[in-house]
Amino acid sequence: MKKDVLININNYADVLLRTQMISLPFAQRILDLGAGSCVLKDVYPFLDSVITFTDLEDSESGTFQLSMKKYIDTDPNARCSNFKFVETSCTDLSMFEDNSFELVVFSHVIEHLTEEEIDSTLKEIKRVLVPKGNLVVVTPNKTARIIVGTYMAHADHIEEFTGEELVEMLEKYGFVATNNNRSILKVTEDNGKQVLEMNVHNDINTGYFTFLYCENTK
Repeated sequence: MKKDVLININNYADVLLRTQMISLPFAQRILDLGAGSCVLKDVYPFLDSVITFTDLEDSESGTFQLSMKKYIDTDPNARCSNFKFVETSCTDLSMFEDNSFELVVFSHVIEHLTEEEIDSTLKEIKRVLVPKGNLVVVTPNKTARIIVGTYMAHADHIEEFTGEELVEMLEKYGFVATNNNRSILKVTEDNGKQVLEMNVHNDINTGYFTFLYCENTK
C-alpha cells in the first residue's frame, strides 16, 4: 500500500479514535500513559475529572514537551486546573500510590515496548488501578496490517498484536476484556483485493486498530 494512502488511513483512524475517547465513561482520576499530544485534554467530556498525563520529554514524537504544559497553564479557556503532567516512563509509576486511578488509558504505546517493558508496565498499571477500575488499550492490529501488506505500522514498533493475542496477554495480568471492545477501520480481503471500511465495529480481529476496554479484576 502506498505511503500517502497509509498516512490518510492513519489520519482518519485518529479521528475515529477521538470519537471513542469521547465515549469513555466517567472516572474521577485518570492516568494517560505515553500521552504524547495529550488527546484526552480536548476530547474527554467530564470536566470534573483529574487527568494525569505522563510521557518522556525526549520521546521521539517530541509532543510531550514543556510547551504543552505552558499552553495548558496560560490558556484562559483551557481546563488547566484538572490537568497534571508527570515526566516518567510507563514502566516506572513509583510516584503514584496503589489504587490511585479509576481509569488508565494506554494508547499507541504497547507496540513500542519490549517484552520486559510490557511486563513491568502492566504490573505497574495493575498496582495503581483501583479494583474494578478500567484499562483502555489502543494498538495496531497485526492481522489487519498483514492484510494490507505493511506488517509493521512504523519502523519503531517492536511488536504488534492481534486482538486475540492482546486479550490473552492482558488476562494473564488480571485484566478482563468487556463487551465495549472496538476495532477502528475494518480491513478484509475480497477476491484478492483489500477492502477498508471507514467505521468503528465490534470485531477486534479485523480492525486496523484495536480498541480494548478491560476491567481490573483484583
